[in-house]
Amino acid sequence: MESNLSTIRSILRLSDEEIKEISNNPDKYAPLLRELQDKYASFKSILHDKLQLTSKYASYNYSIYELFMKAHDNAIIISGLKAEATMFGLDLGKNAMEKMERLLSKYLLIDPTYGVRDRS
Repeated sequence: MESNLSTIRSILRLSDEEIKEISNNPDKYAPLLRELQDKYASFKSILHDKLQLTSKYASYNYSIYELFMKAHDNAIIISGLKAEATMFGLDLGKNAMEKMERLLSKYLLIDPTYGVRDRS
């Protein structure tokens, strides 16, 4: 019973009077204490699983961020190549331009028209 009380003390904040009551009536409180210990063990197990899942989630989130940033870097390169082709008057074809626009709108975080005024 004493080992149960030390476990219960780690779970609950009991006053000296409450501890004395439990100690003096072990038959009355034993089933409740056992149930409390079982529920606490279950809680600790679930908490451990939650922490592992949270850690995996953070890892996946970071991996996705890194992958997106690589796509963003490539979008910057594509945007530069597109601008260079336009400056040199190269016709890449409608299909290539549409593909580049789709990629740039999806992955380029910087507005390509930033700071450019309409010249019409």
